[in-house]
Amino acid sequence: MKRITLLAFFLVLSTVLSAQLLFPICGENGKWGYMNEEGEWVIHPRFHKAYDFSEGLAAVREGGYYGFINSNGNWVFQPKFEFARPFKDGRAIVYESEKPSVLLRNGEFLYRNVHQAIEYANSDVLLVVLNPSMDLVLLNNENEIIHSATGGSAYAILPHLFVVSYRNEEEITESRLINDEGEVLYTKQPNDEFYSAGDRMLIARSSDAFIEVDILDEEGHVTGTFNNSILDAYSYVHELHFNDDKAITRIYLEDRPPSENTNNSATILAILEDDGTFTPFPDSIKMATGIVDNRMLVRNSEHDWWLCDEDFDKVGNFVFDGFIIPINQQQFATPPFTGGYTGAMYKDEWYSVNENGRISNRMTFSNFADPHVLNEGVIRFSRNTSDFHLRASKRLYGLWDLTSGNLVPAEYDIITPTPLSNKWYAATQDVKSGFIKTDNTRLGFLHDVPYSPVNVDHHIRMLRFNPPIRPDSASRAMYSMDGHFEYVEAPKKRELYLELWSPPTELKSSGMMVHIVNGMHSSDANLRSLDGELFISIEAKDASGNWRQITHFPTSWCGNSRYPLRIPPKHRATYIFPEFEGQLETELRVALTGILEETDDSDGFSRPATTIYSDTFTGHINPAQLWRSQVAVP
Repeated sequence: MKRITLLAFFLVLSTVLSAQLLFPICGENGKWGYMNEEGEWVIHPRFHKAYDFSEGLAAVREGGYYGFINSNGNWVFQPKFEFARPFKDGRAIVYESEKPSVLLRNGEFLYRNVHQAIEYANSDVLLVVLNPSMDLVLLNNENEIIHSATGGSAYAILPHLFVVSYRNEEEITESRLINDEGEVLYTKQPNDEFYSAGDRMLIARSSDAFIEVDILDEEGHVTGTFNNSILDAYSYVHELHFNDDKAITRIYLEDRPPSENTNNSATILAILEDDGTFTPFPDSIKMATGIVDNRMLVRNSEHDWWLCDEDFDKVGNFVFDGFIIPINQQQFATPPFTGGYTGAMYKDEWYSVNENGRISNRMTFSNFADPHVLNEGVIRFSRNTSDFHLRASKRLYGLWDLTSGNLVPAEYDIITPTPLSNKWYAATQDVKSGFIKTDNTRLGFLHDVPYSPVNVDHHIRMLRFNPPIRPDSASRAMYSMDGHFEYVEAPKKRELYLELWSPPTELKSSGMMVHIVNGMHSSDANLRSLDGELFISIEAKDASGNWRQITHFPTSWCGNSRYPLRIPPKHRATYIFPEFEGQLETELRVALTGILEETDDSDGFSRPATTIYSDTFTGHINPAQLWRSQVAVP
């Protein structure tokens, strides 16, 4: 009887442990463990890195390799993987010898080490690339093959729809639209284009005179068709974004034909229904957000904002100075509300506004910038402050809960959502990491995590210039960074060279500094840049003696962010780069590429460039760092 009672007790205890939220926290000893919501250690810190629990298991790193533990802290899968991603639908993507495999909960593998890549095409379907010839299969959450293709690619264009490209019998690449049961819905014709458009997708079919566009719902059914010639020159098909069954765009009007120079007097805002019909806005409305649940935010030419419905009737009694419109690169795509609220400025103060236009919860923090929706009803915002040690401005983040009015001051370096709970957010402050809630409850923040990224477990961020710089618009083609550099009285070489140093202790960084020194006495050093960042990276030597890039170059979605940067004679710039940890000891070096031999007014990317290197030094890295920057996943 006692044995049965004891067994029942442990079963109940195990259920309680697995049901409670466990948060990965860096302890005071510098190792990682797991706390519950009360701040109590459930799994004491002993790992080099720990990740969120998913389906009762968590990936952790020990000795440079990854395995999985359960909620009791016991190993379920020993640390033998170069990298491991969370379990989902009873399977996890793990990596061995630079190759991915699908690990099942019973310890068996699918497609082990025989392919190029494995990635989730959507929340349920796995894309498996089998070989260098790009033969692929799509697996549903029952691990059944729903579709296969020879020499192709696949991506989800809507949650249940996929575009699959393949080579046909004539070795010509074709594309199909399929659903998550593998049914072929449409075969792309030579002049067709597929576009994702929010909650809908579009198929644009070209001819010499016009483009006819079909609108498809999430099941792949055509709900309507329209002629693209009605859209104005700046409202391209690929920028349409449907929220539910409506999109906002700008169209030409038949009774107001466009002039040769196409200006706004010839166009007007309109609602595009998913049946292909357009409803023009009143002339008084010059700007609008997306429309959701019969609500949108609109603005007139005097920059007054108000809430209205899809019949353009005003909702509520207030006219506002401005609204929080979270950053979105697609015009007219932003939903007006999150969690039933938005933020609005009324008489120079910020308030929560509900779907009926009523205001509440005045915000007490005035320095407000870069709003971004993290979860339903929760906005992340930022403010700039000076950083004495970095000699530059520093952006800090806070939270505003529109529903409750709770405010987390902008005192954190990073705030991101966590899949553990929509009430908690992962955050870093100074050099400590932990979790916060909008009522200012905190977990963790116990131990310094080095200033620069270490323990590389995702793509390494590019190295950041210290301090960050931006060119002014008047000198974009060639920007002299005088004032951003330190003067060097006696350079060691009369050329451009890299010099390694340990950072000052006040930076709280366990990494190193690299100085880019222009030792020439009378000539500028001219370098390619992207958004003000140079093409500098860290390289490591692999077992074959080849140098492999283990950090990324800068990237930008903006096409006009390329321009050369100029370092004056006898000056230096500084980058800080991380000290990596891992089981593999190897040689490292810093590489600076994009050094231009001559100057002109071009962006510098069409002219020859060279690369220089720092002295080599010995360091430790994780095995995955040698290959993960070379491929698209993880």
